[in-house]
Amino acid sequence: MPHPPMTDKRRWTTLLNSAGAIAARFEFMITLTLAPILAQVFFGETDTKAHLRATRDFDTWGMTF
Repeated sequence: MPHPPMTDKRRWTTLLNSAGAIAARFEFMITLTLAPILAQVFFGETDTKAHLRATRDFDTWGMTF
């Protein structure tokens, strides 16, 4: 069965959906890149590996909801 022709509304929907997906990936990249800095600012210098994991987990899961 052939696809229906692309209407203007369908084009805009596809374009905006793609832009939203790109923005979400960019947000994750920025927050995960900043995880070491955030871990040091919020938790200090004590147990850096555990704090880095906690910050990374919060960035990955907490920011999405």
